[in-house]
Amino acid sequence: MKHPKVIALLLLAGLIAPLTISAQSDKDIKAVKKVVKQYEDALNDHSLDGVIAVFDIDAVVLPPDAPAAAGHGAIREQYKAVTGSEASLEITIEIQETIVSDGIAYVWSLNYGKIKFEDGTESDIDSKSLMVLKKSMDGWKVHRYMFNANNAPD
Repeated sequence: MKHPKVIALLLLAGLIAPLTISAQSDKDIKAVKKVVKQYEDALNDHSLDGVIAVFDIDAVVLPPDAPAAAGHGAIREQYKAVTGSEASLEITIEIQETIVSDGIAYVWSLNYGKIKFEDGTESDIDSKSLMVLKKSMDGWKVHRYMFNANNAPD
């Protein structure tokens, strides 16, 4: 071998690089969790504007048994039913896992509560969700969001 020190350094760098890439900063984890809490608070406060504020401009919401809602306009339409003046929503978002790496965060949560729709129908909330957040100049924003029930419908 002509350059054993160079080869050793390259091998060492190959072992260290994945550790630094996957490192999560406490600051980013706290900021991501704050966005999830803002989302929870906006839902409970019936604040459509508050809900929209946590999503980035090209976000996509992937609800169960419904078409994807892409962008603020479509997301606004989707959330009108649960944030309307006659709707009642009490939800708790319980974060199970948060992973942050290279400007992307994944948050898996369990969601519990009750929702009463404008038409008077009620439903218990027992679901799980996955939020993918992206860091931009505006801070952390929800980029993709999908959720579904923990139990199959009757």
